[in-house]
Amino acid sequence: FLTLRVSVAYKWKLDDSYDTSATIGYSELYMYGTDDGPWPVEKGESKVRVRVHWLATTSAKHSAKVAKVKIAALESDTAYNLSDPELDLCKRKFPSYVTRRQEKEVKLTWDDNATAFVGRISESFDVKNTGRQVLVMQNCPSVKSYRVKGNVQFKNPYGMLLAMYFGFLPFEGARALGLTCLVIFFLVLLKRHSDKLNGLHYAIFFVLAVAAAEAWTWFVAYVIINKTGHPLCCPFRPVTVAAMSLLSVQQTASRALLLIVALGFGLVRSSLSKKEALAVTLLSVAYLGANVAATAVKVQHHNHLKRDDDDDDSGATTTEDDPDRAELWTDAPALVFELLFLSWIYAALLNVTDLLRSQGQTYKLQMFQLLNYTIVTFVALTTLLTVIQVLAKLQFFQWPWQLYWLQTVSLEALNFAVLAAVALIWRPTERSQLLVMHDQLSTVEQDDDEDDFEDDGGIELT
Repeated sequence: FLTLRVSVAYKWKLDDSYDTSATIGYSELYMYGTDDGPWPVEKGESKVRVRVHWLATTSAKHSAKVAKVKIAALESDTAYNLSDPELDLCKRKFPSYVTRRQEKEVKLTWDDNATAFVGRISESFDVKNTGRQVLVMQNCPSVKSYRVKGNVQFKNPYGMLLAMYFGFLPFEGARALGLTCLVIFFLVLLKRHSDKLNGLHYAIFFVLAVAAAEAWTWFVAYVIINKTGHPLCCPFRPVTVAAMSLLSVQQTASRALLLIVALGFGLVRSSLSKKEALAVTLLSVAYLGANVAATAVKVQHHNHLKRDDDDDDSGATTTEDDPDRAELWTDAPALVFELLFLSWIYAALLNVTDLLRSQGQTYKLQMFQLLNYTIVTFVALTTLLTVIQVLAKLQFFQWPWQLYWLQTVSLEALNFAVLAAVALIWRPTERSQLLVMHDQLSTVEQDDDEDDFEDDGGIELT
């Protein structure tokens, strides 16, 4: 039989023992071909490299002093059926769906001290075409058991990052640059209007700074992976843990900011009531705690999976194993607090817009309406993307693997859009203090007997 390990690292470190004569395969599913990389790094070599020490024991009396390991790099336009009986490297049998193959063999010599066939394998294969790739290795003839120690590398034209994940690299870079520009823009306005500021402006700047730090940390994490081939997880690297932690802080701060804006702080009123401030604080702390706890459980869960895998003598990992799955209950508390945040934000926006509309405060109303339009637009786009993903999973159409990363970045795009809208709409200006301290003269028509003056549409300082 054949054991397939789907790569979630891009430089597989191997130290596995097999109790049977299994044919083993390693794959990162898809790779870009040589000089066929994604924009803007189209040029470059694409290779699969294997560097391992091979030790094979046999129960049969060996008549020869030499055994072989057959190695093949296979390409296909469709999913591999690696249990296909037609796949036999020793007999050079390959299924019809294999569109291109490269074959090599390495001789193993008998070691009397180890009472086993041993050898060092150091081979590389050029990846000519973009598509599915798999590296397969098989003992010829079969043996009782064997041990493999070394590494298998999958290198794309741009580096070691998984081909399906390449889009995360430019996306996080663009997000980090965009947030940095917002931070600089807002900092300049803070200094220019330093005598016209209120608490909301400092809150906005803090959230922008945290979001920029979080985005840059993710970008650095992907750059390191692309350069070294180190896995994103299992175990999680310090830079990845730092990015996950900053993500929890950023999500909490962003939701708390949007909530106090929806409550009218910094525009409709200069402060929140004690009950409101306490409720916002408690909800934020609970949400942050739930997120941090869920992150910690996931890190521990993935590290535990890695230890179990290292302790498993068979070394077998099937395609059904998913190291990214965590228990649903770890995310449940955070989801509950998320729904509380969203419900309160929605209700607060409705209340404040109704209040401003009834008072004829058209200028302030337009600011909240612009924020509301931004949220609605990006929520609609996120919903549309979700529907498309569901249709793809139901096999109504094939989701391009080159755009796989798009399925997981919609919330980051929504968060960026909302933060940008808040930063631009509630930016510091010469009128910042006037807007929060004074009301616009009502534009609502009043009865003649209640009018003591003619409405000229001006600003009434109260």
